[in-house]
Amino acid sequence: MIARLTGPTSFAPRMALFYMAVFAAVGIYIPFFPLWLESRALTPTEIGLVLAVPMAVRAIVTPLMVSLGDRVSDRRKITVIYATAAFLCLSLLFFASGFWQIVLVVVFVAIFWDTLVPLGDAIALSGVRSFGMDYGQVRLWGSLAFVGANIAAGALIGAMSGSVVLPILFLAYGLVALSTVALPKGQVATTDVPQNQTEFSAKAFRHPVLLLSLAIGSLCQASHAMVYAFGSLYWQQAGFTGLEIGVLWAIGVLAEVALFAMSKPILQRIGPSGLLAVGAVAVIVRWLLFPIHWSFAGYFVLQILHGATFGAAHLGVMHAISRGVPDAQTGRAQASYFFISGVMMALTTILSGQLFVRFGVNSFIAMALIGLLAFVLWLIMQRLRNGSTSSP
Repeated sequence: MIARLTGPTSFAPRMALFYMAVFAAVGIYIPFFPLWLESRALTPTEIGLVLAVPMAVRAIVTPLMVSLGDRVSDRRKITVIYATAAFLCLSLLFFASGFWQIVLVVVFVAIFWDTLVPLGDAIALSGVRSFGMDYGQVRLWGSLAFVGANIAAGALIGAMSGSVVLPILFLAYGLVALSTVALPKGQVATTDVPQNQTEFSAKAFRHPVLLLSLAIGSLCQASHAMVYAFGSLYWQQAGFTGLEIGVLWAIGVLAEVALFAMSKPILQRIGPSGLLAVGAVAVIVRWLLFPIHWSFAGYFVLQILHGATFGAAHLGVMHAISRGVPDAQTGRAQASYFFISGVMMALTTILSGQLFVRFGVNSFIAMALIGLLAFVLWLIMQRLRNGSTSSP
């Protein structure tokens, strides 16, 4: 029997508030934190390392911390603790100077910060199972907040300088900590594992279709490493203003919002596997076209593919977990996905720094090759699914 959760009326709004706070902060960090690092006189190689080292650390530590959520009576409580710790650690960046001090602080921030989305998703999936909550409809509020933060922060940075990024980020992290207090209360499920779900423990590694779903989604996410680290820097070098850069990030997420809004009928039609295929193909197309020297209008159109490269892949993984993993082990499944994607993202981010120094914008072609690998794995997964009736 599922333990009592916050009622269906309040569950979705509380989750939406959390996603809005978290992704507003992400909407500042991803496009503009590299600009702050550049304002501190870090080189492209050092910027790549500052972004990648925390990923490698959290890929190991964060899954263990997220898994604690499956062992406590209320996932909300541990989420509040982690969000508050991330906020306090971030404040240390005001006193950090030089490459190594910045790396050290960012590592500690990442250890706590990167638990928040997996834990939040685990809570949200409880609402999907218990109340039939539409995950895409709730998650899109986070994407809208990402867009608002992109545009607002871009305009402010354009009017001032990259040094203003840290104060804005500090405020955003504080709002995230406050939002976790309003998360839905609830306990994980205590029922036996249904026949159509797989126990997510060591035995899960014998369930190749589910693992391939995680790997495909992780590869699609890792393909964004180059644009996350150097997209804003490249656009700035190309002469785009801070506001234009914010708009370019925003339009990609608006495309993601559109996908989330229509996710229910799309999911019913093509399923999690189809969403993963769309994501992998879009990755190939997006990063092959990116090195062409587009005008602002050209990149505006190209950024729409973010709705597929990120949104479709993310939804595919979330629903593969929802269909294939019992509620009591959702946190563990999220942690495993986070570990796989974290390792891949760390490796591609380190690679991105080296490639960008040598090849500039042409290095985005390497990200297209990652999409090709994801599509090959999807073809393998399809063959395995055809021989299994219990695949997610």
